[in-house]
Amino acid sequence: MITREEKEYHFQVKTSPNTMSIEQVRQLNAHIQKIKDISKQVPMLGMTYGKREQINTQIQSTLIGYPKSAIIGKEFWDFIAKEEGYCKKILNWINEVMELQPTNFSETLEEKKLSLIKDWENTWGKGKISIDNVLKNYL
Repeated sequence: MITREEKEYHFQVKTSPNTMSIEQVRQLNAHIQKIKDISKQVPMLGMTYGKREQINTQIQSTLIGYPKSAIIGKEFWDFIAKEEGYCKKILNWINEVMELQPTNFSETLEEKKLSLIKDWENTWGKGKISIDNVLKNYL
């Protein structure tokens, strides 16, 4: 929650403009409808990167109060920090860190993939058996 000019901004934060299913948008709408004093409490969907034109149509057509109830990318970070150009600062910090400790993206991606496979196999097993175990557990 962020307070500005006697209003409380309540955020649900998503990483990108395409990470919400229609069901998640409906759940957010249910929370929005529970807000008693909409003049002082402002529900918002914040997306950490992207541009407004990239917001998926499910959000655009379903989210209560859209487009005022959603902010994305640069707009989001500048609002959070209450500082114009804050997004650029974040990107510069990321660049500085990367220069101090360069990372090979391909290697990092491969390591993450192997880690996810190991976690999956430890939890569900290997091969077709793992799929059967997931289906038994969730269906």
